[in-house]
Amino acid sequence: MKIINLIFLIAMGVFFQRLFAEDVRFLFIAPTAETPESAPIIKGLHDGAKEYLRTSKQGYSLQTVYAANNEECVDVLKRAYLEGFKNIAILPAQKPDSNLCSQIANLAKQNLNIILLGKFAESTDAKLLIKDDYTQLGKKLSEAVKPFENAVGLSTLVFKSTDYPYALDEKVSQDLLSNFKNCVQNDIVLYSLYEAQNKTHLQRLDNYVLLFLSPAPIANAKHFMPSRNRLFAICLGASPQTAVLLKKSQLDMCVSPDYYGYGYIAARELIYADIGKSAAQKEFLLPLKIYTKKNADEYKNEWGKFIQEDSSL
Repeated sequence: MKIINLIFLIAMGVFFQRLFAEDVRFLFIAPTAETPESAPIIKGLHDGAKEYLRTSKQGYSLQTVYAANNEECVDVLKRAYLEGFKNIAILPAQKPDSNLCSQIANLAKQNLNIILLGKFAESTDAKLLIKDDYTQLGKKLSEAVKPFENAVGLSTLVFKSTDYPYALDEKVSQDLLSNFKNCVQNDIVLYSLYEAQNKTHLQRLDNYVLLFLSPAPIANAKHFMPSRNRLFAICLGASPQTAVLLKKSQLDMCVSPDYYGYGYIAARELIYADIGKSAAQKEFLLPLKIYTKKNADEYKNEWGKFIQEDSSL
């Protein structure tokens, strides 16, 4: 009987500890509500928080707010401090300026844990920077187009857009192009317009590969013009629309930052930092995700509500 009573008391103690334990509060700062990259990051934050708080006595909450530039981000961080947030992940809308870096430094001194994500993850005072590892990208792309390298008259039509903030850096882009033959670069707004204006030219090409250096040129594309001479189509960067095109076999490959991984690892490292377990390194490089027809469903699921459902999918 005494043993049963002891077990009951221990169980009740655990129950009340869980009941009154303070939740871990996460804040995610994204550029805008229309930034689709945020969707898989938020999913990763939720999944990471659930996994790494699973055996603890704490629950969690996640709030998302928006900062379209450095000035707005500074204001959001000031409010976050006043509202008692301690664990913050930021997908910066642009390269952090001196004011934003100073604000991060000041909050770090107040024991706030701040993690920066992605292309613009730059700060000496952030708890961690989660960025992309491009070291294997050239090799992966070379392997993808190798079956076509001896095709007659092969050319590579390269498309970029200056309007996309998370496009590859110019140096990275130029290094990648060395893996392709006969590159013809085009700076366009929408590929659908390019196709309409250059239909005859595309039909006359012997064989060609499409290479989009960002998803912006195919933001409105539902399909590409049919062509027996289009051997392969690759998009560097991710969006809900590229997920749909991949599922439809309009794109053959999409190489994307691991946005879900950004969120998952950020949640883990913020939880660790909250208990005084600092990251072993200051910068965490995530391998890029490579999606093809085979894992298109995984890619599509990561974008959730941002994908317009299509009866043909």
